[in-house]
Amino acid sequence: QASSNIKNLLLTMKGERPMQPLFGCDLFKSIFEPMADSGEIEERARTSITEAIDAWLPYINIDSLEFTGTSDDKNNNTFRISLVFSIKADPTRFDELTFTVEGTTGG
Repeated sequence: QASSNIKNLLLTMKGERPMQPLFGCDLFKSIFEPMADSGEIEERARTSITEAIDAWLPYINIDSLEFTGTSDDKNNNTFRISLVFSIKADPTRFDELTFTVEGTTGG
């Protein structure tokens, strides 16, 4: 259930839910902002993910957060995100959630 909650939170844009406008993550906003390099994009995305989980899923520990992808992926606003997490009540059990955030670059 925790894995599903994380994915739901991270793939929901802030403002998307009418009765909970602060619910969600600025992940997509981070990815689509024009910046100098992919390292800066990843850092903003990492901050967005961490802040969202801290605010909405405080029972989750983020043990590892990695962004992977080729140069072509990054040029096309595509990131593969791998998140290793544990539940604060049982920090010895880890689970991993990997997903891809894709964007389009044109009409």
